[in-house]
Amino acid sequence: MMPDMDGYQVLSTLHQNPATAAIPFIFLTAKVTMADLRQGMGLGADDYLTKPCTVEQLLEAIAMRLQRQEMLKRWYASDSQLQELTPAHASSHSIFPNAPKLNQVFRFIEAHYRQSINLTDVAQAVGYSPAYLTNLVQTRTGRTVKRWIIERRMAQARLLLSTTSQTVSQIAESVGYTDVSYFVRQFRQFHSASPQVWRSTAESQASVS
Repeated sequence: MMPDMDGYQVLSTLHQNPATAAIPFIFLTAKVTMADLRQGMGLGADDYLTKPCTVEQLLEAIAMRLQRQEMLKRWYASDSQLQELTPAHASSHSIFPNAPKLNQVFRFIEAHYRQSINLTDVAQAVGYSPAYLTNLVQTRTGRTVKRWIIERRMAQARLLLSTTSQTVSQIAESVGYTDVSYFVRQFRQFHSASPQVWRSTAESQASVS
């Protein structure tokens, strides 16, 4: 709702120029419908504040963007440490899609999925509100943050079941579950089989091949 071009056109123009593409972009607007929010996210907005908005809220949003940029710099600087956390035989088979806007989200999950993390932890780490992050990830991948955390844990669990002799309890703990029963239930939901049955089937298929 500005002269010559609206906020969406401004964002698109900035993203087309390599010199300005990485600048954080925060919408401050009276357009408050879900369609407006999704349009802004689809174009790559970093945050979306709706009017009325206080100066304190705006400054907080800016501070969070700057904190996130600083955090990303530290993550990229410690990339070698992240590689050490990820098994070499698994690093080339990432389960995460190629979504540049979500790289920091997936990097955080990759580095911390062995811990008891949740949506709030991820949102704080990347500088988004939980609601905004939920919509962003759902819009771009069709899945929730929680679902991606679980899928990463399940991928590692399958790897350990098929390549190690660790017990189910040991595997559950190593992929971020403090409750073995809960791990078994989730594994069964994803694979229609318990971890023990899945391991037996994988071993049988390996011996046949």
